[in-house]
Amino acid sequence: MKLLILLLGLTSLICSSLAVNNPSGCAYSFTVTQTARPDTWTQDGKVFTTYDITITNTGSTSFHPYFFIGIYADSAFDITTAWNLIEYGYTNPAHHTISVDPSQDITVDPGATWTGTGYIVGGVTTDIVLFPDSCPASPSDSSDSSSSDSSSESSNSTCASVTFNLRTTWTTDSTPYYLYDLTISNSGSKPLTVVSFTLIASADFQISQDWNLIDFGFTDPKQHPVGLRQDENISVPPGGSYTGAGLVVSGSTLDSIDVWQSNCD
Repeated sequence: MKLLILLLGLTSLICSSLAVNNPSGCAYSFTVTQTARPDTWTQDGKVFTTYDITITNTGSTSFHPYFFIGIYADSAFDITTAWNLIEYGYTNPAHHTISVDPSQDITVDPGATWTGTGYIVGGVTTDIVLFPDSCPASPSDSSDSSSSDSSSESSNSTCASVTFNLRTTWTTDSTPYYLYDLTISNSGSKPLTVVSFTLIASADFQISQDWNLIDFGFTDPKQHPVGLRQDENISVPPGGSYTGAGLVVSGSTLDSIDVWQSNCD
């Protein structure tokens, strides 16, 4: 996922609360506020701080709060705990990228404030920044997933299968977005901890967000290889299934999934 990083007047955090406004060019009006709780604690020589993130709709249109937020510090850090957030990792260990978890299906109405997300870090004080493409998504009038298609392919694996279900759709700046829940099943005789598969569509698409997946990149914009994240220690027992992964794609709906690697045989 290509992220354009633009600092919008970042200054050092010298108080317990910092607010940033929506980027120019976004059709919605909103603010994002990060507040540090006063009850810090020390462990292994590091001071740990809990940060709450508040998203306020200051406009006249409801939106889904699915957009990128940058977390910046003066030195490397890890997010030790987070709730209702997806962390996308980093190229600079002092700069992390997060977003609200779209699987929570959250809508912020005009004048409303949503306070259901935050994180904990140790050893640093953090600031937040919004990226140029940090714009909420529009709730769709046609978000009934009962009419959506599901598909499964396991042409190169006899023990692992992946099915997808379209939960909801929306449109932002004339681009359609589709939120899919994935189910990874193990019909083999050993625990399934490694599974890789290709998402296939009939038209070009992009993976806008994902959770508990690794995006391997692509050479064909109609086929995107991904895999189950290894750093989360996910294990699917024989005869079981895992439903904690999913993704948001833009541009086209998915047609099928081809599983090409697994370790459950």
